[in-house]
Amino acid sequence: YSDQYYQYFDDLLSLLKEENSYYKTRGIMIIASLSKWDREGKVARSTPQILALLEDKKPVVVRKCIEALKEIVKNCPETKSSVLKAVERIDITRFKDSMSPLIKKDINNLYNTLN
Repeated sequence: YSDQYYQYFDDLLSLLKEENSYYKTRGIMIIASLSKWDREGKVARSTPQILALLEDKKPVVVRKCIEALKEIVKNCPETKSSVLKAVERIDITRFKDSMSPLIKKDINNLYNTLN
């Protein structure tokens, strides 16, 4: 509801590099919420690190990242092009059959939201 945690942006960004998927997902979700207060361009500069989560081996991390990207692009429209390119490269066949359709649905939902 405020920018009070924006000062911790770099700390939150470091969570995306953690091994634990919980830390990664918490980090990306908080970064997405803080993106509305990004007046310094930190989100746009951090886009490569954020999009790296789309290559994570855990489907829950990929799904949470896709969800967060909706809010990030809404608040930082300059990221839209790189987000769309990265999402197009997601290979959903690397996930179990139970998760692939869910990730595909998330991707379609993201496209519908952004267009």
